[in-house]
Amino acid sequence: AEAMFKRALEVQPDEIDVLSGYGSLLYYVHRNLPKAQSMFQRALKVVPEHINTLHTYGKLLHYGRSDYDRAAPLYDRVLSVQPSHVGVLLDYASLLFDSSERAPSEESRGRSLDKAASLWDRVLAVHP
Repeated sequence: AEAMFKRALEVQPDEIDVLSGYGSLLYYVHRNLPKAQSMFQRALKVVPEHINTLHTYGKLLHYGRSDYDRAAPLYDRVLSVQPSHVGVLLDYASLLFDSSERAPSEESRGRSLDKAASLWDRVLAVHP
């Protein structure tokens, strides 16, 4: 599969589905986070609001790198376009729950947990 993505990029270096798909292969299959991250960044230069790329890059930053501060804005961008995107709602709620344990204060922790609960409520509203 990797050889096919490389060949496709030679022919069409700015094809969003190839860039995003190759990034996903590098992340999910090869666990090559630096190369996957680079591919997602390239994809977002071509189509800045590409939903699948934003979501998967957000997951890489969130789960792969524990970089909550950089993942959250990517999730926000998806939800600004698709407010009922269940995958992003769930991943974002998980991010907020995970980050709440590192919150600098109880007030900050409470805000994160409240926002996570609100995202979970939105999921249940879409899929009861």
